[in-house]
Amino acid sequence: MKPPDEARPSYQAWMDYADKDFQVADVLLPQNFPAAVCFHAQQAAEKALKAYLAWLGEEDIPRTHSLLSLSALIEQRGGKQPPQDGLRTLNQHAVASRYPEEVPPTDDEAADALRFSQQLLDSVRQAVGPGENSSTSSTRKDRTSQT
Repeated sequence: MKPPDEARPSYQAWMDYADKDFQVADVLLPQNFPAAVCFHAQQAAEKALKAYLAWLGEEDIPRTHSLLSLSALIEQRGGKQPPQDGLRTLNQHAVASRYPEEVPPTDDEAADALRFSQQLLDSVRQAVGPGENSSTSSTRKDRTSQT
C-alpha cells in the first residue's frame, strides 16, 4: 500500500538526508575511518538519486541500495542520467564496507568515494534547478582535492 501523497518523502526531504550522510562522511574522512566514509558517501548518493526520482514524480521509490538500478530508473522516467563515473565504485560500499570479511577500503578510496558522492549530489541539484534547492546546500570543505 502506498502512502498518501502528503506522506511520501519529497525531493527536499530526501536531499536533506543525503546532505546529512554526506556531512558524516566528510567529518569522518580525516579521522581515519575509511569504511564508514565509503558507506556514508554511498548512502548520500543513494538518497540523492531517490530525491531526483521524487522530483521526477516517481510514486514508489524503490527500497534498493543499487545506485545502478536507481540511475537506470531515472533515465526511464525521463530524467538526466547522473554521472556514471564512480557509480560502480560507490555501489559496492552499500554492503561491502560494513562487513569485516571484506577487504577494507583505503584512505584514498574513501576520498574518491566522497568526491564521487559530491559529484552526484551536485549533478542532481543541477538537474533539478535552483528553485528546488533554495534550502539545500552542500557544506563540504574541499578536503579531497588536498589528497
